[in-house]
This record gives sequence, C-alpha cells and structure tokens, in this order.
Amino acid sequence: MLGTLVVVGAGLALGYVLVVVCALAATIGIAAAAPRFVVRDHYLRPGYKLLHEAAWTAASLGGGFLAAAAVGSRPLAWSAGAGLIAALLLILWTNSWEARQRGLPHQILITVLTCAGVAGGVFLRVR
Repeated sequence: MLGTLVVVGAGLALGYVLVVVCALAATIGIAAAAPRFVVRDHYLRPGYKLLHEAAWTAASLGGGFLAAAAVGSRPLAWSAGAGLIAALLLILWTNSWEARQRGLPHQILITVLTCAGVAGGVFLRVR
C-alpha cells in the first residue's frame, strides 16, 4: 500500500514539474519575444490568453503522459492523472492574481483544458 502511494506520488510530482516548467518556459519565451502581444495597460491581452491556454494544454498533455509513464500500470496511471488534475486545479484556482488577470471565462476554459490535457496524456500512455 505504501509502495503504491509512493509510486503514484512520484508520478504525480514528475507530471506536475513537467507541466509547470513547460508552461513557465512558454510564458517567458512569449513575453520575451513579443511583450506588446502579452500585455496592454497592465492587463493580459486576449490573444495571449488563448496562446497561453494552448501552451498550458500541451504541457498538461505531456504531464499526464509522464505521470502515467512513471507509474506504469493502468489503474495507477489513472490515479496519478487524477491527482495531477487535482493539484493543477488547486493551484489555478487559489492563485488569485492569475485568476483576476484571466477573468472567469478564461479560468473556466483553462480548468476544462487542464482536465482534457492530463486525461489525454494518460490515455495516450495507457492505450
């Protein structure tokens, strides 16, 4: 039992790190390449929000795949994926600055995309 929790926790942690690092790299890269595309009057621009959500979805897909690959077995892969979704959504919804910058429609969209991305990554690994 404890071994299973350790394996699932390790998979979840690896997936989480991959999502955060990829999303951060995309954010920094986009901001460095086109700062005017990112922000106007101290607010995130709609085009950037959509691009960021696309990058986040790709990162979530990779994180779900890595989490599933790290644990190996199909039932544990789905457990790690569910834990990864929960961790990512907890961070997304408790980061009040990000939530205010995005606005409620984008916050809901990124929630759906996170679930779809991680589940898609797990599905690709276990199929």
